[in-house]
Amino acid sequence: LGALNCILESIERFRFDEIAFFFNGGKDCTAVLYLLHAVFEWYQSKHPETNESDRICLQNMPVFFLEDTNSFSEIDRFIGEVQDHFNFHVTVIRSPSMKLALKNLVETSTPCIKAVYMGVRKGDPKSETLDFFTRTDVSRGWADLIRVNPVLYWDYADLWYFLREFDLPYCVLYDQGFTSLGGRTDTQPNPALYDPETQSYKPAYRLTDASQERCGRAPPLPPTPIRPPRPRRLPLSPSTHRQRPSRPRSLPLLSSATTAPFPCSPAPSC
Repeated sequence: LGALNCILESIERFRFDEIAFFFNGGKDCTAVLYLLHAVFEWYQSKHPETNESDRICLQNMPVFFLEDTNSFSEIDRFIGEVQDHFNFHVTVIRSPSMKLALKNLVETSTPCIKAVYMGVRKGDPKSETLDFFTRTDVSRGWADLIRVNPVLYWDYADLWYFLREFDLPYCVLYDQGFTSLGGRTDTQPNPALYDPETQSYKPAYRLTDASQERCGRAPPLPPTPIRPPRPRRLPLSPSTHRQRPSRPRSLPLLSSATTAPFPCSPAPSC
């Protein structure tokens, strides 16, 4: 109920045209998408007198996607399928970071966006201090926004129970062993889901240890450093050249006792 109440409270706190939704095609944002749709439909049924242009629905809400040239084609395809199903438009923001994307969103939106729905859960990086409604840290260069986090207190099992119990579509990569999606260069199927008998990966919902959710994520490899060429050593002049001691022309012969292999264990007695 916490997630539903969070969305209902956001509708009461903000005008609907002041709220946006960042959707990246991942499992967490996908769960938020279905929750938003359910709550909006319920809320609208309680207010049938609302004009079509003012209806609280996905079609009237700004939905944004942070473009990543390193993204999986499966994610891009899934986002397109979701758009067609719910008949809403996703605006692509080209920005190198979420911080700059949110800043661009606030500066260019009319009316000004004041809150953003996010698919963040406890345990995600930098989520320790978050709550259902959390203001961004303006002192660190973030745009002045309220982050609305409906599934913040869901755990990994809650998320998959919701998606599978209601038979809700999600990105196909999760059926191929991926449990946390990033870019193509820093994401792989979760090793904890590898099945040596079938030599394949189990689907994401089969992961039983939630602490291993991000085991398929790794930082991208740093570029190989270019080593500068080694400086050439100038030959010493004859006056400064130091004579090396001469080596013996031949090594002393080893005795047969020293060349015999050292026994690993005493020979068995006859």
